[in-house]
Amino acid sequence: MDPIASAGVAGRFGGAILTKRPSYLIVFVTAKCNLLCKHCFYTEEIQNAKGKKELTLDEYRLIARKAGPLTNLNFTGGEPFVRADLADIVAAFRECTGVPFVGITTNGLLRERLLETVERICAQPGPYYLKLGVSLDGFEGVHDKTRDRVGAFQETLRTIEALQPLRRRYPRLMLYVSTTVTKYNKGEIMPFIDFVRDNLGVDAHYLGYVRGSAMVPETKEVSLEEYRQATDYLGHRWNPKSAVYNALNALNSLMVAVNRETIARDGWVVPCVAGQQMLTLTEEGLVKPCEVLEQIGVSPYTMGDLRKHDYDINAVLRTPEARAIRRRILEERCHCTFECANQASIVFQPSSLVKSAWLYARHRITGGR
Repeated sequence: MDPIASAGVAGRFGGAILTKRPSYLIVFVTAKCNLLCKHCFYTEEIQNAKGKKELTLDEYRLIARKAGPLTNLNFTGGEPFVRADLADIVAAFRECTGVPFVGITTNGLLRERLLETVERICAQPGPYYLKLGVSLDGFEGVHDKTRDRVGAFQETLRTIEALQPLRRRYPRLMLYVSTTVTKYNKGEIMPFIDFVRDNLGVDAHYLGYVRGSAMVPETKEVSLEEYRQATDYLGHRWNPKSAVYNALNALNSLMVAVNRETIARDGWVVPCVAGQQMLTLTEEGLVKPCEVLEQIGVSPYTMGDLRKHDYDINAVLRTPEARAIRRRILEERCHCTFECANQASIVFQPSSLVKSAWLYARHRITGGR
């Protein structure tokens, strides 16, 4: 990204901080999935996906036209590459919002469609980055057990290998591995971090903390100390070469510090911007603050239905229901370890950026204890 484009990105973030407008959008583009993973919190939606009336491409175009400027746009699911029109949905948001960072998470098993879609997205004009996160839960035995699919590990490795020519052709494509720390992989997480670094040719490796209503509850048996050791090891072993990834890695380190403090306190560390600067959009067009509230039993958690508000996100946020949910998040000091929400809360609030930097420095000095 050239200096002029970078200045534009800084302006977008600055505008989001000053105006508190929605700037970070997480889109559950489908509930359909080709796997049923044991640590997944979206199991109920995936199992009922056939009965859902998912947003169409034309509806996404209407949403994008009214969304306003965005800084981050993340597509998830389900498996996003189930949708054959994913590249067209990305193009609609790119053209209408100018979003500089587009993220897609995937299990990497729909290889041919994935490669075709990623190339179409990367060929779209304009200064932006595509962050493609491929999920790997550990070595072959653990990954296949977690994903409940024999051969999933080897298939995903083949997808990562097949993506390498696109990485060389399109510098805007940033490829990373995403691993959720669970009961199943915590015993091998450190050698697995080394395996990813030394063998897969990816730009980064990120660790998540298992959360929500996991399909198999025992997957959540991970202590703060186990999470601390894993994140510390990753921080010491990974040194991104890209300037952009250095910045993203620094932000990730601050987020991990906030997550660890949240777990230790079981309480609020920084004010959450979910429901304001960060929003979640379901596959049926419901606007929610995040993906976590319903997982922890908070109700109501839906701010509004875009199909009933002329596909206008900002109109939804002006409703009494949306304002009440946002007020409740602040008054009840809502807190969790949702990585995207904590990253957004750091980026869009200067005071939280300072506090997270202090927590990171303290953890470095004390070993996180």
